Amino acid sequence: MGIRFPILFLFVMSRTLGHSAELSALSQAIDPDWIAQALATTGKASIRKRKLPAEQVVWLVIALALYRHQSIPEVVAHLDLVLPDEVNADIAKSALTQARQRLGQAPLAQLFAMSASCWDERHQSGRAWRGLCRYAVDGSTLRTSDSPENRAHFGAQAYASGVVASYPQLRLLTLTALATHLVRDAVFGAYGTALCQKPARPGSGPFADGLRQGLLQCQPSLAIADEGT
Repeated sequence: MGIRFPILFLFVMSRTLGHSAELSALSQAIDPDWIAQALATTGKASIRKRKLPAEQVVWLVIALALYRHQSIPEVVAHLDLVLPDEVNADIAKSALTQARQRLGQAPLAQLFAMSASCWDERHQSGRAWRGLCRYAVDGSTLRTSDSPENRAHFGAQAYASGVVASYPQLRLLTLTALATHLVRDAVFGAYGTALCQKPARPGSGPFADGLRQGLLQCQPSLAIADEGT
């Protein structure tokens, strides 16, 4: 079950934040050291001097999820992400695309893991039930961009009439703190993959198994799964 893009991170942020003031609040909540560590760990830190270094590209990707109806150049200009250059103040559209491609998915996935873990642990204090942190395991379905690669990797819903859904779809399974509704961990993959295996091993399967590592990193906890998951 491959992960092509940090979809969950962008999905969560796009659902909870939508304006520049809220983006500013998010920038205060994300430690710059987390971004630097994510880039260093994944080997994506900028070595040569660029007008749009890797740290700025991370913020560009996050902002693109919030300003989904604006073009990439518009978002870059609105947030003033490009470093000043006395020789050439502009940056080509192709350079923005290349910057995103150089960054890839790994740094964003790493940043999501660090931020989700830190925020969850920070807000669990005083919210335990009988000494246990409480989590819910729940599943959902998301649409993704319509491309041959996404259709081949994720698939799509096929109706009884034989018609296939207009957009590729993916399955998503999240580990969410009941006390705060913060997402602690998530896994996603092909639409045709069962979220959990039932009834042989309830709570098992490629999706549920993928959440176990995240749950093991939590404090003593209780996880509840919806029977329909």
